[in-house]
Amino acid sequence: MRRRRIVRPGLRPGVHPPQRKPVHPLLRKAHELFANGNYLDAAELFVKLGEGAVARNMPRAPHLFLQAGRSYLLAGVYEKAIEYSRHGLNLFLEKERWHELKRFGDRVVVELKEHNLDDEANLIQSWLIESIPESFEVSSGKFSLNESKKDIHLPLVCPSCGGAINPLEVEWVDDITAVCSFCGNMVRGE
Repeated sequence: MRRRRIVRPGLRPGVHPPQRKPVHPLLRKAHELFANGNYLDAAELFVKLGEGAVARNMPRAPHLFLQAGRSYLLAGVYEKAIEYSRHGLNLFLEKERWHELKRFGDRVVVELKEHNLDDEANLIQSWLIESIPESFEVSSGKFSLNESKKDIHLPLVCPSCGGAINPLEVEWVDDITAVCSFCGNMVRGE
């Protein structure tokens, strides 16, 4: 009896799915709280996770603080929203992760303006201009969403941690695979 080879949808023959890293249960809980509109509790969990990630020198720490800032912003706790958003951006600055600093900094500015926090948005915008080296080229780098990726449809949420997936904010590994900004697991497009 001959065994039939099963190929999972979205994978090319001979391409194996990447191994998933274990995800902290609190990260899944934080994303669940956020998705359900419980922004304040989600923010507190994202801060706790971010602090743990900083203590372990994990590259996902800035994303956790930025998500804490976004959660506080949606909860209407503007002082903490600005504090944690700036903290996440500062972590990118410290590691000279210019692409992410620019991309996420611009997102923070837009979100603050959407909540009528124009003065704070302008301060962060000025800080970004001062912080990012003039030699930095915005269009370069592996993070851009180029023509070859326009037809790739990533899942809306990471299957591992439940975090929102934005094709403009993820790090692309190849033409169909991105890295979740929160847990670091690979997410494959279709």
